[in-house]
Amino acid sequence: MKLSKVFYRFSLYFQYFGKTKTTVMNMRLLSYWILLLLFNSSLSAQTSRIPGFDPAQTLTLRFENIGSEQGLPHRNVQALFQDHLGFVWLGTAIGLVKFDGHRFITYQYEASDTSVFKKSKLAISVSAIAEDSDGDLWIGCKYQKSGKPLLFHFNRQTEKLIPFLFDKELNQSIITNSIKHLHVGQGYLWIDAEQLFRIPETWGQTEGDNWQEPPYKVFNKSRLKQRSSAVSNYTSPPKTREDRQGRIWSYGWRGLYEWLPAVDSFRFHPISIPLPQKKDVFIFDIAETEEGWFWVFPNRPGYLIKFYPDDGSYEILKDPTYRFGPIFLSTNRGSLWFGRSSGRGSLLIFDIESTTVRRANVEADGIDFLPLTRINCMLEDSSGSIWIGTRDGPLLKYEAQGNQFHHLKFKTNNQVSLQYSYINGLKQDRHGHYWISSFGGGLIRWNRAEHSFTLFQADPNNLDGPRTDFLVGVEIATDGKIWFGEGQSAGCYDPATNRYRHYREGGTVMTVYNDSNNQIWLAKYTGGLRRYDPGSDTFVKIGMPDP
Repeated sequence: MKLSKVFYRFSLYFQYFGKTKTTVMNMRLLSYWILLLLFNSSLSAQTSRIPGFDPAQTLTLRFENIGSEQGLPHRNVQALFQDHLGFVWLGTAIGLVKFDGHRFITYQYEASDTSVFKKSKLAISVSAIAEDSDGDLWIGCKYQKSGKPLLFHFNRQTEKLIPFLFDKELNQSIITNSIKHLHVGQGYLWIDAEQLFRIPETWGQTEGDNWQEPPYKVFNKSRLKQRSSAVSNYTSPPKTREDRQGRIWSYGWRGLYEWLPAVDSFRFHPISIPLPQKKDVFIFDIAETEEGWFWVFPNRPGYLIKFYPDDGSYEILKDPTYRFGPIFLSTNRGSLWFGRSSGRGSLLIFDIESTTVRRANVEADGIDFLPLTRINCMLEDSSGSIWIGTRDGPLLKYEAQGNQFHHLKFKTNNQVSLQYSYINGLKQDRHGHYWISSFGGGLIRWNRAEHSFTLFQADPNNLDGPRTDFLVGVEIATDGKIWFGEGQSAGCYDPATNRYRHYREGGTVMTVYNDSNNQIWLAKYTGGLRRYDPGSDTFVKIGMPDP
């Protein structure tokens, strides 16, 4: 092992022992680990002693290390989420963080202090993130102390965190345990915090003078409630998922719960594994197959379960390599990734087709991060990159090896370079100019022959221009007009007259498309399809059949 790796691992161990009370036993353990690192500390050697794993079958994945030098405000990343606009959101121990592809932006809760009549920013420990049908975010937090909200609604327009299920008169949260998982489905926000809470999904729209606490329901999940003897062993509480048929599932101890909308209650599907110790089974996660049945991943090493939701039956598969962790990611590569957030950090990759498991090494900057680094959360973004948030840092990003692309470098405040990196639309007109829509930089025209850029950006003092700099998509009609999405409107720019038209349709414009008949189409986030009618100079709503 390289000496730099040895010292890095020393630093991780000192971080751990520095947080605990120093005792003779701790020092003996530290001495043991130092000897282990110096004489036989390669990760492959550690892997070979794990039953069922062949070191030759171990993968080595090389990651990008993202830390404070890149602007990450806190190394403890507890939640990862990518929204419909492509932003990656991180839940950290000090607040909500947005990564726009170039920089990190931190959002904290502004609490009112009635004693001094002012607001102060409070750090919140974000542990769960979900997006509703309006594109706004719901934020769940870890319990830290009494008097601090645990559930927030984040409005994109105001960029404010509004507390929910919080009694302001008593100054206490109605939810009294850490929120570990959020799910939006069937018109509701489902909140897993040992108990299962539910509120209407659209209640976040009631902010302002008419705001009031939402009606909520708490479901009895006594079978899933974690007992004190098990809490320290499994950090993943009961979770909620939605299958392709729209059925809501919750799971944890001893089985799965299926929500029955007709009676607004849950049906329990028990699952057990015949073990000599007669221990209960804890379900880490589930993954739906194309055939409609579920892979069920239990906490018991050596076991995997096939669950059939239509009748509640299941099969038990046994293999020594089945050693799944509570941190789960379903990828588009035909594999499932499992990380572990307590004890020895590990990363397992389960191949769906062959039902085989491979252990992965995580390497960045020449350093092996496992098993010393424990995994908090994982995310596969829209580009196929996989992000891993860890307990004590770092934030890791993995990009699968593939074809290489030449890229147009961007430099801010430089008229002979592309000044904005978040590009979501590119078209070429009949003059050879490239039109680029950017999320944050407005509309850009690139004259490749002269290598010059012209910016078309929003200006509050000039209404004849883009309404916003956050544009989505770009299309060029046969008459030379440039169409693009601009929030809840469709924008149209005519280069011949240098004039703009705006068509407000309600609901965020997600896609602009020019078909083979030169018809402009809009796809709305919540409002279906619209087609432009040149005769009336309006967009016509297109009816869609029920699924």
